[in-house]
Amino acid sequence: MAVSSKKRCAHFPIMIVLMPLLAVSISTSDAQQTGFFSTDGTSIVDGSGNPVVMRGVGLGGWLMQEGYMIDINTPSGGSPSSIRAQIEDLIGPADTDEFYRIYLENYVNEKDIAAIASWGYDHIRLPFHYNVLYDLETSSFKEDGFAIVDEFLEWCRTHGLYVILDMHALPGAQNDGPISDSDGEARLWTEPGTYQPHAIKLWKEIATRY
Repeated sequence: MAVSSKKRCAHFPIMIVLMPLLAVSISTSDAQQTGFFSTDGTSIVDGSGNPVVMRGVGLGGWLMQEGYMIDINTPSGGSPSSIRAQIEDLIGPADTDEFYRIYLENYVNEKDIAAIASWGYDHIRLPFHYNVLYDLETSSFKEDGFAIVDEFLEWCRTHGLYVILDMHALPGAQNDGPISDSDGEARLWTEPGTYQPHAIKLWKEIATRY
């Protein structure tokens, strides 16, 4: 697994879309190295002002497990935390940590990215849980998580694919459903002083690196 580097992807153009989620788009195309992606009316345009029609797939289930995708029912509706809790009940915390390490490092490989490109798609949306990249308790970044994303981005660059980084579960949860790994309350909004600084810190780090 490659070591994270803040310089490796710094030349990529970035589009930041503020919603409950935030997206970062990158491209290897020379024509799109000139600036940010933006909108022109109802069109997405590249740095040269040319309309871009996106055709992509999502890699749900990798950096954030969702119960409805893998047919797992838990009391909290199949949230990532409840899925992990079930695994811990079966094999214990230490083996669960090892399971997730192996899972995250092997669920997707470069052959998958090459296949997606060969099918005619031009981008991949990568949903991820904030805790892949950030430890809420220590307010620190997880370099092993960034290394996984770095390697994924290198694969996409090699095969000419755009990437949308989709933080699908933000600190505190952006809604009250299991899809954001909520405990039943959207604490990103109900406790903004506690959780929004963490979300902002992480997005700034992502923007700095990529």
